[in-house]
Amino acid sequence: MESEFDIKSDKMNENEMELVMLGIKKPKDNVRRKKCMIYPNDTSKMWWDIFISLVLLISTFTTPLDIAFSVKLGYNSNWFWFTVALDLMFLIDIVVTFFSAV
Repeated sequence: MESEFDIKSDKMNENEMELVMLGIKKPKDNVRRKKCMIYPNDTSKMWWDIFISLVLLISTFTTPLDIAFSVKLGYNSNWFWFTVALDLMFLIDIVVTFFSAV
């Protein structure tokens, strides 16, 4: 009679799969990855998280300035397009988050 520790297979057990999904352990080559899924251990996801953190930091300073010193600059001002660009970055982050594994 074989116990679960005697079985030698190439399949990952649940604990190893959880470590891969959390980004703690790199997946083996034989692990199937879904095409549309963004995994937390991908380097592109790591760089995206760093980038969006910087955008969030910039937003924490610009939003109070925008509220406190709101001057009607119009659509042609650089400040307006800068805030639109920040908002678009957050919109893209929402889409990226929908496709990210947790």
